[in-house]
Amino acid sequence: MNEKTSVLVAIGASVTASCKPCLEFHAKKARELGLKEDEIQGAIDVGLMVKKGSTDVMKGVVQKVMGGKDATQAYDRPLPAQGL
Repeated sequence: MNEKTSVLVAIGASVTASCKPCLEFHAKKARELGLKEDEIQGAIDVGLMVKKGSTDVMKGVVQKVMGGKDATQAYDRPLPAQGL
């Protein structure tokens, strides 16, 4: 994997992990490597999409733990990629 791709992956992972110092570091590195703002934003968007997916699944787990219907079944199939 080349360095530009690696830093974009790190940006997405930083967003998913809610790591502010990580995101700041990797965004700075991306700009130093000459990546465009739309490329950086794309990696951020992917990280946010992954985070939303895991949050949605956790909501279903919470419902089940609290005695409600298991809403995770809706997420047992691959979700279509949007915006990719």
